[in-house]
Amino acid sequence: MRREQLRGVVWLLDIRHPPSADDRVMQDVLVQGEIHVLAALTKADKLSAAQRRARERELREELELPEDQVLVTSAKTGEGIVELQEAIGGLISGATA
Repeated sequence: MRREQLRGVVWLLDIRHPPSADDRVMQDVLVQGEIHVLAALTKADKLSAAQRRARERELREELELPEDQVLVTSAKTGEGIVELQEAIGGLISGATA
């Protein structure tokens, strides 16, 4: 069942780990439903800058998401939080993030 008012989904993924079996099921549901996805890679503060860049690239490729649908975030340091808020605002207003 598709919700007509659903603009997209914010998908939280721990940047330190590969996608789980549950993550893969979620990915299939999102793809089949043609739902716009904004992947927030969490816990970025746990990795060095070089590791963050590498993991972001790996996860983007693995999940087949374009660069503008992936944000690296850290609640601890605030990294990416403003960008995440802006992207969610874009989804809510009907614009693509």
